[in-house]
Amino acid sequence: MNVEVVYGASIDEQELIKLDLENSQATVLMALEQSGVLVKHQLVVDALECGVWNRQVRLDHLLQEGDRIEIYRALLIDPKEARRLRAAKRQC
Repeated sequence: MNVEVVYGASIDEQELIKLDLENSQATVLMALEQSGVLVKHQLVVDALECGVWNRQVRLDHLLQEGDRIEIYRALLIDPKEARRLRAAKRQC
């Protein structure tokens, strides 16, 4: 089963990992472990929020052929505040 794992560690560093999982009953957690992204970025499994095609799922979610697993991270700044700051910069 072919799936993709996507993680954006920062604005400048996004990672796309393509996997071929042998287990047809593979879960999100199995794919994350096989991808190596958890170790590489020192991610804590209990604190992860993930989704498949922009829909939040649990780590025990069963994957289907062609799924794209996304690892979500916390926002650095509130989107409304970011817009205010950009608007203030333009006025200067």
